[in-house]
Amino acid sequence: MAIIDYQLDDIIEIRLTASQPLTTRDGLSEVLDALVEITQDIVVLADRHEDAYGFRLTALDSEGGELDEPEFFASVGNHPELWEKTAEYVRNITQFNQTNEVFNIAENPYHDEEHEAGRFAIEMLVMKKPEYMADYAEFIWFIDNGHSCIELEDIQRPIKKWGLCEPALQLLAASFYILYNHPFTKILDGLSLPEFLRESEALDHFILDLYVGGYIRRWKSWPSYLTELADELIKILLPDSPIGQQRLQKLVREREASHG
Repeated sequence: MAIIDYQLDDIIEIRLTASQPLTTRDGLSEVLDALVEITQDIVVLADRHEDAYGFRLTALDSEGGELDEPEFFASVGNHPELWEKTAEYVRNITQFNQTNEVFNIAENPYHDEEHEAGRFAIEMLVMKKPEYMADYAEFIWFIDNGHSCIELEDIQRPIKKWGLCEPALQLLAASFYILYNHPFTKILDGLSLPEFLRESEALDHFILDLYVGGYIRRWKSWPSYLTELADELIKILLPDSPIGQQRLQKLVREREASHG
């Protein structure tokens, strides 16, 4: 088990020292196991420093090895057997962000001023397996969209690598929540989305995520800007195939029922 230490500042540094070298899978696994355990209760972590607005990892080993968080998850990316444990770490943060009222003013913890906590982990995962784009989508829904550090290229990179598929559509739908100030045509550039939607059975799910993704996940009310956004996007994507209001309401009722 890694040795745990903390350096308290506005960003809490979690210092985890492995008994095995960080150049080995076992050393990385030790640190990752400890990180997952710590982030199962982020409230306790936040309470260590009342002015903290986030946390970050420094991984060490007994031989003097040291990796910062980007380096650590880049190394973890070379070991597929550690990916699901990494996803568990990201899901801990997403779960916390759903109800966070702890980290100073921020709605979600940060790694630094340019990255949300968990970003280096999830952005490694989405380039390894397309299924993790669904986790990235959930991660995005629960960050502060007014202060998001995620850029357009961060969204497009995995989608362009894996192509349009169900997890990619989930990620794309969530991206409109944080990229609302970008022109739709720029977000969709090079993705051939209208053609994909016309030729697949994915249209219902994509449109539904656009309309009620935030309603189901965040606000428990219906933000008008999401409806307006989806209406405008539908006109761009499917100018000759308007979505009937009756059909949409049926989809909404089904989704609400599935979420209790």
